[in-house]
Amino acid sequence: MKTITVKAVICLVCLLVLVTFINQIRLFLKTDYKTETAVSISSTEVARITGIYVRDEAIIPRDSRYVGGVLKYVVADGGKVAADSVIAEVYKSRDDIETANSIAKIENEINILLEEQNPGATAIAQPEFISSLINSAYQSVLISGSSDDLTSLAEARTDLRTVMGIYNIVTKAEVNYQPKIEELSRQLSYLQSKLNPPIGSITSGSSGYFISRTDGYENSLRPDDIPALTADRIKYIIENQTANISYADSVGKLVSGYSWKMVGIINPESASFKTDSKVTLKFPENDVSVEVTIEEVLETSNPNERIIVLSCDEFRAEFASKRVVTADLVLNDFTGIRVPRNAIRFNSANEMGVYILQGEKVTFKKIVPLFETPDYIISSSPDNSHITLYDDIITSGVDTAALATGSDTFTAGAETEGTEGAETEGTNGAETVTTETGAETTETNTAETEAETLNLTE
Repeated sequence: MKTITVKAVICLVCLLVLVTFINQIRLFLKTDYKTETAVSISSTEVARITGIYVRDEAIIPRDSRYVGGVLKYVVADGGKVAADSVIAEVYKSRDDIETANSIAKIENEINILLEEQNPGATAIAQPEFISSLINSAYQSVLISGSSDDLTSLAEARTDLRTVMGIYNIVTKAEVNYQPKIEELSRQLSYLQSKLNPPIGSITSGSSGYFISRTDGYENSLRPDDIPALTADRIKYIIENQTANISYADSVGKLVSGYSWKMVGIINPESASFKTDSKVTLKFPENDVSVEVTIEEVLETSNPNERIIVLSCDEFRAEFASKRVVTADLVLNDFTGIRVPRNAIRFNSANEMGVYILQGEKVTFKKIVPLFETPDYIISSSPDNSHITLYDDIITSGVDTAALATGSDTFTAGAETEGTEGAETEGTNGAETVTTETGAETTETNTAETEAETLNLTE
C-alpha cells in the first residue's frame, strides 16, 4: 500500500514538474508579445546666437577739473555701486598709481601673514583637518587655472597659501611670521612716504552697475529702441562693435537695474523658438549660464531670418563690459525614459501610458511626456506607477487581451485568434480597439476598471 502511495506521489510530482517545464518553454517561445527595454535618453536642442546687449545705460563724464590726470578705478567692471560713491581716484601720474598699487599689495600680504599666524586658528586646528583643506584649496586652484576665465584664480591661490601657512604653524615648521611682517611693514612705510595723494575722485552720481568701457551706443541701444531695430541695423552693430567716440570724454557708464535684453538674428527653421518660454543662455568663453526668456520673435523681410528678443533679470560681471557676444541658446534639455510611440496606450481611466511585461505579469504604467519626436517620446519617472528604467515595454500583442476581457487586467488565455497588433485609442475614458479579421473591421469599447495588474496564465 505504501509503495503504491509513494509511486503515486512521485508520478504526481513528475507530472507537475513536466507541466511547469512545458509552461516555461511555452512562455519562452511565445511571440504574441513584442517588447522593448526602457532606456534613459537625453535630448538637447541648441542654437548658436550672436546677440547685442540692450540696457538702460548712462555715461559718466570726466570732470573738467582733473584734465590731464590719470584714473585709478576702485570698482571692477560689473561691480554694483551706491549713489554718489567713489568710482575712480585721479592721480597726477602713472608712477603714483603704481606706488598706490604696490602699497595695496603689501598691505594684503601683511594681512595674509597675520591670518596665518592667528592663534585663534593655529591653537585648535589639527594637522589632518588642515591637510584636507589644503587638498580642497589645491583642487580649486587647478579648476580656476584651467578655466578660460581667470578672475577667480587669484582668490583660489590666496586661500591655498593661507591654509598652507596655518599648517606650517600647526606642525611647528614655523614658529610665526613676525620677521616677515616687520620687513614688509618697513617697505610699506617707505612707499607711503613717496606716494602723492590723489588730486581728486570721480563719483557715480546714481546707483547701478559700473562698466569702465563705453562704446558709443549707450544712447541708441535702449530697451525702448528695440521696436525700431532692423536686421540690417543689428548686423551693422555686430560688425562695428564700437562707434566713433572719444574715450577721453567719459570715465565709464552705469547700468541702471539688473535687468537687460539681448537682440540677435536667427534662422526660424534651425530650432524651435517659442515666445514666453524660459531657456538657458550659455557663454562658452567663461563657462557662465543664465536663464533668459524669449520675449519676442519678430519677422523680417527675409523669410530665413527673424529678430529674436531675449530678456533676463540676472546681471553678471563676467559679460558686463561687452556689447556683442556669441552664446549658445539651449532651448530643450530633457532627460527621461524613451518610450516608442507604437507602445503608447490609454487605460480605462483615459490615462496615457504603456503596458509592461514582468515575467508572467502585465502592468499598465503611466507616462508623463517631456519631449516628443515622430518616433518616440521622453517621459519622466516620478514614481513606480510610471514607466521606469529597464521596464520591458510591450509594443504589440497587448490590445487583443484587453479587448477580450474588457479590462486593464487580463490573461493570455483571453486572446482571440487573428487579432494581434491591434491599436488602442483613448476615447471618453474608455479604450477603443480596432480589430481586423480578414477584410472585416469591428470597433469595441472596453468597460472601465481600476485594476491595472494581471497574471498571464492559461
